[in-house]
Amino acid sequence: MASSSSVRSFPSIKAIRTFVVDGVGSGGDYHNVKGGHWLIDTSISTPMSRWEKYRASRTSWGINVLGSFCVEIEGSDGTVGFATGFGGPPACWLVHQHFERFLIGADPRDTNHLFEQMYRGSMFYGRKGLPVAVISVIDLAIWDLLGKIRNEPVYKMIGGATRDRLDFYCTGPEPTAAKAMGFWGAKVPLPFCPEEGHTGLKKNVEFLKKHRESVGPDFPLMVDCYMSLNVPYTIQIAAACKDLNINWWEECLSPDDTDGFHQIKQAHPQIKFTTGEHEYSRYGFRKLIEGRNLDIIQPDVMWLGGMTELLKVAAMAAAYDIPVVPHASGPYSYHFVVSQTNCPFQEYLANSPDGKSVLPVFGDLFLDEPIPEKGYLDVSQLDKPGFGLTLNPAARLIPAQYLLTPNPERPLGQPAPEQKKPVEDVKVNEVMKGVHLLAGKTAAITGGTTGIGRAIALLYIRQGCNVAINHLALSSDSEHLESLLSEASTIKKEDPEAGTLIEVAGDVSNPETGKKLVERAVQEWGRLDVFVSNAGICQFADEWFLLLLSVKGMDRWSICKHPPSSFLQSEQPNKPNILLPTRRTNLDGAFYSCQSAARQMALQQSPPGGSIIAISSISALVGGAQQTHYTPTKAGVLSLTQSMACALGKYHIRCNALLPGTIRTQLNEEDLANDEKRKYMEGRIPLGRTGVPSDLAGPAVFLASEELSGYVNGAQLLVDGGLFVNLQ
Repeated sequence: MASSSSVRSFPSIKAIRTFVVDGVGSGGDYHNVKGGHWLIDTSISTPMSRWEKYRASRTSWGINVLGSFCVEIEGSDGTVGFATGFGGPPACWLVHQHFERFLIGADPRDTNHLFEQMYRGSMFYGRKGLPVAVISVIDLAIWDLLGKIRNEPVYKMIGGATRDRLDFYCTGPEPTAAKAMGFWGAKVPLPFCPEEGHTGLKKNVEFLKKHRESVGPDFPLMVDCYMSLNVPYTIQIAAACKDLNINWWEECLSPDDTDGFHQIKQAHPQIKFTTGEHEYSRYGFRKLIEGRNLDIIQPDVMWLGGMTELLKVAAMAAAYDIPVVPHASGPYSYHFVVSQTNCPFQEYLANSPDGKSVLPVFGDLFLDEPIPEKGYLDVSQLDKPGFGLTLNPAARLIPAQYLLTPNPERPLGQPAPEQKKPVEDVKVNEVMKGVHLLAGKTAAITGGTTGIGRAIALLYIRQGCNVAINHLALSSDSEHLESLLSEASTIKKEDPEAGTLIEVAGDVSNPETGKKLVERAVQEWGRLDVFVSNAGICQFADEWFLLLLSVKGMDRWSICKHPPSSFLQSEQPNKPNILLPTRRTNLDGAFYSCQSAARQMALQQSPPGGSIIAISSISALVGGAQQTHYTPTKAGVLSLTQSMACALGKYHIRCNALLPGTIRTQLNEEDLANDEKRKYMEGRIPLGRTGVPSDLAGPAVFLASEELSGYVNGAQLLVDGGLFVNLQ
C-alpha cells in the first residue's frame, strides 16, 4: 500500500546577486589591506621575489589586485544565503555571464549537481584559479542558504560535531605574540628567496633561529614559504634548520610540482612538509594525496571549489590517513573542521596590522564573526543558521551592475535595449517599460488604489518590484481597486519579470494597519525593501467659511464679504471636526506605518535596511489660507522623515520625502474643475501645466533604488513643475 505521506516542498533558487567590497580591510581577499599591514609590507618570500623590485611589498606585483567580492543567493521563500571570497569585478562577471544559468530555478540541496555543472561548464577556461574560486563562493552561499532554510548550522548538515572546542595555531609575524594569545603554535613567513643566494639563506636561518629562541624549544614553530622555493633550496634550508625543531615546512614548491614534493620528502623523510592552499578541486589534490609525500594538506574552502568539493578532498585524504588543515577562510573553515575526524586543528590568519591581536578574518564585513579566544573556539559559538554570519549594515558593498558593461541585466551576446526617442506627454510607465530597476524588491504602499499611490504601485510593478497596497475597503473605492488589480495582472502577463500585487484593507490612523500591511508583505515575499507612506486626505475648507462663528466678539464675520478661514472657526455641533481626521490620517498614520516598516527593515540582512519614502507636499513649505488644518500635517510628515533619517541611518534605512505640487488627483479634481482657477494655477507653474500622478512615480523609483540613490538620506524632493521657486 502506498504511503500517504509526501516530502515537503523546498524553496528553489530565485535570484543571485553579486557585490564588490569598496575599499580595503573587509571581505574575503585577505591581502586587500591597508599599507603597512604585515601581510603585504613585511619581507616575505614569494614567487615574484626573484625580481628585486617586487620584494619590498606584495602589492607591488598585484597580490591584492582583484579584491573581495560577495555572492547573495535568494530562495523562492525569500531566504537569503551570503558568502564572500576574492575575485572582485571579474568574479561578478563570471557569476552573471556564465554560472547564473545553472542556478536560477535549481534546488539548492543539489550541491553536487550544481558544482559539477559549473565546474564542467568552465573547464575550457577554468579547472583552477579564478573560475574555481568563484564557484567556491557560490557554493558557500548555497550552503549558507540551506542552513538558513533548515534553521541549522552548516556543520550539522555535513556530519555534525566531532569535538566541543576547536584549537588554533596562528600565522603572523611574531610567534611570541601568538604564544601570549594562547595559540598552540605559530607559523611565520620565510623572508628571503633562493635568488638572494647564500646570504639570503643565512639570513633565513638566523631569522628562524631568533624566533625559536624567543618562544623556547618546545613551542611548535612552522614556516610558510609561499610557493617561492625550489627543490635544492628546500632540501638545503631544511637541513640547515634541523636543530631548530621546525614543526613543518609549508608550500615550499609550486603545487604543480608533485615530483618535487617526492624529492624533498625522500631527502628528509622525518621532516613534515605541507601544501594545498593554492590547489583546486579534487582532481588537483588527487596527485598530491596519492603520492603520500605530504604530511598535511591545506585546501582553502574559498578557493578549491567550496564546501562541496572540500568534503570530497577530505574523504580522499582520510583514506590515506593524511590530516586536512584548511588554510584560513574564517568561519567557513571552522564549520568544516569541527565536522571532520581527520582535521585536528585550524589556522588563524592574524588580521591585525601588526599581527599581535585577534581580529575578525573578514574585517568589518560581518557583525558577529566568531574569533578564537585564548587559542580556541567553543563549537557552540557556531550554533546559528547557515554559517551564522550577520552582514554589517554599514558594509561597503557595490552592486555588480554598476561595475560591469554590459551589466548583468543584459547578458553578453544579447542586444542592448532599443533607445527610444524623447516623446512629449508619454506616460512614465511606457517610457520605462522593459527596464527592471527594482527587480526582486518588495514594497508596501499606503493609499495605493488611486492617485499618486496607484501610479507608484504600477511603476514599481513594471520595474520588477512586488507591491502590497493598503486601502480603506470603501464601497466607493471598489471600482478603483478592481481596475488596479486588473492592470497589475495585465502587466505581469505582458512581462513575466514584472512584480505582483496584493492588497490589504485598513485605516492607517489605526496603528495596527501599518503593522498588518508590513507583515502581509513579509509573509508573501520574505522581506520589505521599500515603504511608501502615501495615504492622506485634503479637504478644502470653503464650505466652512460661511459658518456663523461663536467666538465672542467675532459674530460680525458672519456677514463679512470675505468669510474667515477654517482656522478661526469654532466647533459646530452639526459639522465634523476637520482637523482631527486630517491629522490622524496624514501625520499619525504616517508615523505608525513608517514605524512598522522601520522595525521590519532594522531586522533585515543581506541586504540590510531599506528605503522609506514619505509623500509630504509643497504645502509643508508654504502656507494656504484654506489649508490651516492640512499644511501642518504635511510639514509634520516632512519633519518626521528628517528625524527618521537621523535615527535609522545606522540600520541602513534611508528616509526621504517627495513634495508634490499641484497634482491632479481625486482629492482636488473638483477644485481644478474650475477653468479659471486651473488656468491661474498653470500660469504660476514654469512648466505650464499641473502635474499628474505618474509625475511622482519616477522619483519614487529613484528613491526606492539603492543603486540609484544609495547615498540619499533625509532629502526632500519637490515635484512641482517649478511652482515653489516661482512663488513671488
